[in-house]
Amino acid sequence: GLSPVPRSDLARAEWIGNVGGAEPSRQVNDRPQFQPQSEVTLEPEAPVVLWLHAEGNRVFPLDVLQHTPIVRMQRAGQPYLLAWSDSSGTAAVFQTDQALEMTSDQLFGVRLLADPKTGSRVSPVLGATVYGDSEFSLSMEPGVGVVTAAEAYREAPDAIVLQLPPHLISAPVPVLPVGERVRVERSGNQVEAWRESSLADPSAIPVDS
Repeated sequence: GLSPVPRSDLARAEWIGNVGGAEPSRQVNDRPQFQPQSEVTLEPEAPVVLWLHAEGNRVFPLDVLQHTPIVRMQRAGQPYLLAWSDSSGTAAVFQTDQALEMTSDQLFGVRLLADPKTGSRVSPVLGATVYGDSEFSLSMEPGVGVVTAAEAYREAPDAIVLQLPPHLISAPVPVLPVGERVRVERSGNQVEAWRESSLADPSAIPVDS
């Protein structure tokens, strides 16, 4: 019932696999907005991440974290990072200002983070580098768990709830004239399109995203 202990970093790297199928989101929410519970409609059984903290409790709906699996925030003047692994259903919060990024790589089912400066892979569960030469480590914050919205509200009635970033909220797609050419650009999970006739205008607004 125990996980094997690799004999070296090279051996450990053999356990790093890549997610198959659709590319999971790597979006980062570095300006999170929260709302009081009274202004948010969540089904009682909706899964959420609850973070109990002395500076105020926070609720992160998994529907939101599917879009932005990394959330960077400030608490009492200190930088924190929340990382959600949809492949393992686990969340971790660290006090760090490292600009870590989400990857599609997995170690024992948990999505790994990347240090963009070195390319090293960091396990949010182990809080340590599992591949590469990065020397820093992370210490998980206590009080983080996955519960239902009803359980979160019961345990932390004062908690505020993370909103979906405005640019990820679906909006009506304008209908283009048949045959009109558009330029399409894809960045992560976001797709934007511009009318060919508007490309000469630097202030052109995407017609579809």
